[in-house]
Amino acid sequence: MQKNFYKTMNERILFICQGNVGRSQMAEAYYNALVQPGVATSAGIDEVAEKYNGRPASEIIDVMLEDGIDVSSQRIKRLEGEMIESVGSVIVLCSQSICPPFLVENPKVEFYEIEDPYMLNLERTRLIRDKVKETILFIAQQKKQTSIDGGFLVVDPPSSAFGETSARQRRR
Repeated sequence: MQKNFYKTMNERILFICQGNVGRSQMAEAYYNALVQPGVATSAGIDEVAEKYNGRPASEIIDVMLEDGIDVSSQRIKRLEGEMIESVGSVIVLCSQSICPPFLVENPKVEFYEIEDPYMLNLERTRLIRDKVKETILFIAQQKKQTSIDGGFLVVDPPSSAFGETSARQRRR
């Protein structure tokens, strides 16, 4: 039996990474800029807002500005369970192994593991930015076309800038 993978293009979507300092901030910004304004938000598993004065890392702000998107006004948010309940889709950009059980077990959650830009040089951070952008465009395309057959969907997202391809899973 086929089921719709996503309800609508304008459903709320939550992007999650470890600290909400880099990957999920970029994903939120790209989704709101390129797909549907105002429907994406982001959060992090760990509490790091104080370390970064509540803002994305300066390297993230710089590489996003290079691509014409200003994330300097975005705020770091820590993941709370109710955030998941208030959205239609949840995209996790860090390793599933560091995620709390309530996140891993939620049927709304999909995993796209992208390398953490923490402590990496600017060139590597640019590659991660480009991978996040490719992933957002892939997700947008899937929102338009994909349906699930049975309980699992495994799709190859865009190949990584680091020469690896990871699978995405969505639980039903």
